[in-house]
Amino acid sequence: MSRRVAFWLAVGIIVLMSSTAFAQSKTIKMTYPLRLLWVVEETVDGVKQDMPLTPSLWKGKLEKLNFISLATDDNAVIASGCPVDGLMEKKICSNVMSVDADLIIGGRVTATSREGAPSAKMKGIDVQIDLKVFSVDSGKHVLDLEQKTYGTGANMMKALGNALKKVSMPMAIRFSNLVQVRMRGTLEGELRVTGFGNRDQAEELLGGLRQVAQVTRTQFWEYSKDATVYRIGFNGTSWYNIVDFINKRQGAGVSGAKVTGTLRAEGAFDAARAFRLMVGVTEIADKAKGAADAEKRELVAKKMEEKVSEVDYFTPAVFPVRLSGRTSKAKRVMKDEHDGDLFLAGTLKTRKGDLQLIVEVWSTFAGRLFTVTETIVAGEYDIAIGNVFVQIKEKLPDILKKKRRNIPKFKRSLYDAWAKTN
Repeated sequence: MSRRVAFWLAVGIIVLMSSTAFAQSKTIKMTYPLRLLWVVEETVDGVKQDMPLTPSLWKGKLEKLNFISLATDDNAVIASGCPVDGLMEKKICSNVMSVDADLIIGGRVTATSREGAPSAKMKGIDVQIDLKVFSVDSGKHVLDLEQKTYGTGANMMKALGNALKKVSMPMAIRFSNLVQVRMRGTLEGELRVTGFGNRDQAEELLGGLRQVAQVTRTQFWEYSKDATVYRIGFNGTSWYNIVDFINKRQGAGVSGAKVTGTLRAEGAFDAARAFRLMVGVTEIADKAKGAADAEKRELVAKKMEEKVSEVDYFTPAVFPVRLSGRTSKAKRVMKDEHDGDLFLAGTLKTRKGDLQLIVEVWSTFAGRLFTVTETIVAGEYDIAIGNVFVQIKEKLPDILKKKRRNIPKFKRSLYDAWAKTN
């Protein structure tokens, strides 16, 4: 074996071991997608490439981790106003806003040809990757991605492509993991909402917006009948996603919300979208003759709470101590202390040798509404609880219609708007 071939084999083993070590680290996929703007300057022996390979070669790897690259034309337009020199100095581009992208990956990929490829017909190349990552919402530099690699190919561009492919997945994993860690802090955006008829509607939105995924706090910032501004704290995702979540969340009370700038958005009050019922779950009563211990009953209560959160116009009521199984006390606590609407009182009971889950649906405005019963077969609690909620979702709209006059006046105005579209 020649020294030249031995050298390249040794380098290949080192790079392979490095890539494997990166790939074996725990991969964290983003829960919610983030949009990527690429601003990369790629050179080969000092010649700048018009179409950098790095974004296209890494696109598929990053998409698997929920990072979505902008469309090529959109990326080119936005990136044209974003100088690489500034990014390398860790200065974010002033022209990029939350409406454009969530993260910027910018920097330089420098490739240099090298002598001594394994074959005279092959070209060898050394590559230095130096990228900076920025959060558009915070306007801050988030992390650095630096990596050396090498490649061979029939020509220099193929060698470059092979070099980048070797490290694309390990670097994508490292990128995803680090972004997750760096996005744990809370940011704050402003949502301007128009179309309110009164202050009660504006105040109702405070509670509704708190139920939106990843929102950590909400507050009035500025109120008037013409427009009300809310401050919304959030973490773990982007402002663009938060606005999308607001549009999709029944109970948030906003429709047509759009990102208008960095951490800024506007939307309109929608009474039908504001309707929601706060729902609690009581302690599970034991009439199962020893077939259901305290741990099992609490498990059933928790699973019922999870199902509550899956009903689009339900808001789970969270208490430091679970609601009493005594319905009279549960009703008082829900109404007087939490301004709640419904609570579910469950009982585990044996009947002819079968374990049953009996759930009474109570309201704070009209007492007991109806009861549903499901048999728990072979310990399949999830199936039984799922069937209970199928029945609740089928029966409740008709019951609410019959009990409409009992619904408090303001809540009734939201219900009427909601009922017209459901």
